Amino acid sequence: MGKRYIALILMFIVSIAGCGSKDDSLFDFREQKKEMVSYTESDHLKEQVCLGIIDVPIPEHAYVSSWAVYDDMVYYEADYIDYLTDHEGKGAIEPTAEHRTKVMSYDMQSGETKILYQAEDIIAITDLCTDGKILIWEEYPRLENVSWRIKMLSLTEKDSVAETIFSDGDTEGELWDIIPNLTEQKIYWYDQDDVEKDEHPIKLYSYDIKKEEIKLEKEGLDLASPYEQISIIDGKICTYEMHAPDGAKQKYFKTSSIYIEDREKNGKITLLTPSKIMHPVANEKFCIWGESYESDDELWLYDYQSGQLECISLEMMGGKFAYMLLDDLIIVSTRNGIWCIEPETQTYTNMLLFGDEYSYGNIWHALDGNAYMQIDTSEEKISIAKMYKDHRS
Repeated sequence: MGKRYIALILMFIVSIAGCGSKDDSLFDFREQKKEMVSYTESDHLKEQVCLGIIDVPIPEHAYVSSWAVYDDMVYYEADYIDYLTDHEGKGAIEPTAEHRTKVMSYDMQSGETKILYQAEDIIAITDLCTDGKILIWEEYPRLENVSWRIKMLSLTEKDSVAETIFSDGDTEGELWDIIPNLTEQKIYWYDQDDVEKDEHPIKLYSYDIKKEEIKLEKEGLDLASPYEQISIIDGKICTYEMHAPDGAKQKYFKTSSIYIEDREKNGKITLLTPSKIMHPVANEKFCIWGESYESDDELWLYDYQSGQLECISLEMMGGKFAYMLLDDLIIVSTRNGIWCIEPETQTYTNMLLFGDEYSYGNIWHALDGNAYMQIDTSEEKISIAKMYKDHRS
């Protein structure tokens, strides 16, 4: 019996059994056997997706650990922590006001750089996010009794001043840092309960920018890594929890539940999967995820339209480091290059081979609809790969 036919039967069973509101669906794949699907290499995808390189100049002696892109603007953090550190035992460099951590902007069209914000000290700033109107980031004021705080800066108001909108003291979580994600109205992030007391200790919080309110959105979740950013694409929020076998005496995960919530249409899809989960990503067409950070030769894919679940072999591409959805395509970063996968035709193509010049990194989906990945760092610049659909093809 084919997988498509089985999926149709499952969908029919769910529809007659009911699983909440009419916009909610549950699909149980826990008994599906893992059969690796090998895609075919093809160059036709190069007509659908484009890749460009953005070279962003950085100040002398500075290091960039976080950045965000929206249209023609790049926003990035510049710090001097590594430069000021005494690595060779020759004595530390005496810091000055110029060494305070900065948030800067770079205009791709004009080539102009600006300092948008300068911290009061030499601190770490990470996780920049922007929708083109506001810019948020996470910073760690270690001189204060605060682990982290989120700051926001208006990009549309002249002479705007960055303000702290919330910090770790505003929630009950225990994480020393969070990985926020920005939508047009809210900021979302994961935090953690006491792991000794809760089997599924992860909570999802949100901050409403207009109402200036923090809300506990969901609890009883899991993370394969505390550095995962929650997936929010096309209005769909993707969370998950992992399950141990019945009767297991220790926390050994075998299956998982993925929750894909459409906040705009007020609907939810629940996938009961036959595998462990790491970093699920969902948009209007697919949900993709890996099994673990130790296993990099496969990528699970659920197709909403066909109702099929399959496990794609990435062996020919070099094994994944990171992955992201770009409309009906999958972008994968491996140790040897950037690859594009098209599930509909079961084909893939190489977009960039790294060689000696570039290297792999994490992939971010920006609110301008494009995907970005840092591929190089030097003393003068950082290089960011921009991936986007060519709608003329």
